[in-house]
Amino acid sequence: MLDLTPHYNAPLTNAWTSWRENGNDLSSLDHGSLRLKGGLRYDVRGIVQLSSSNASLPFDYPAETKGIPVRQRCATLHFLHATTGRAEDESVVGHYVVHYADGPPVRIPLAYGIQLADWWAESASWGRHKTEATFIRGANVVSQKLQRTIKLYEYPWKNPRPSVVIQSIDFYSDHTPAAPFLLGITVE
Repeated sequence: MLDLTPHYNAPLTNAWTSWRENGNDLSSLDHGSLRLKGGLRYDVRGIVQLSSSNASLPFDYPAETKGIPVRQRCATLHFLHATTGRAEDESVVGHYVVHYADGPPVRIPLAYGIQLADWWAESASWGRHKTEATFIRGANVVSQKLQRTIKLYEYPWKNPRPSVVIQSIDFYSDHTPAAPFLLGITVE
């Protein structure tokens, strides 16, 4: 589990995507160590929200966050993330950049409907594509009133250089209508 504390810019307990939707938050998640099916654990204590081309976000979120420390070898990086807002299926809405101790960095594109989707609505094509992510369902005060669920997406990325130390990860928005957010990263 990686510690994202220095990068959090929104709390789990407040509505961070709209001024008018009190209760539209992630406070129902287990704070701290979140265990998912299969036994993976994520350190989830906040949200790393990035900007988008959609002007409806209530705060001026950054377009990027750099230098998430990893400092270890791993075969797989697991990302727990989603977007606020929708985009065209398979359009790239953001990306991660993995920096190794030696050699060039690797860019991991985040395609809508493949690696992640809106936390309130799954993509119309979700399930028709060969998806690379699984999702976990949940609810909050607002979604319960509307009899809907919220979804967070878990994306496992196979490291092409597992014998080399990963120094850090950067997280970028590609400024589409879907604003990506990150809750946790786990190494395996």
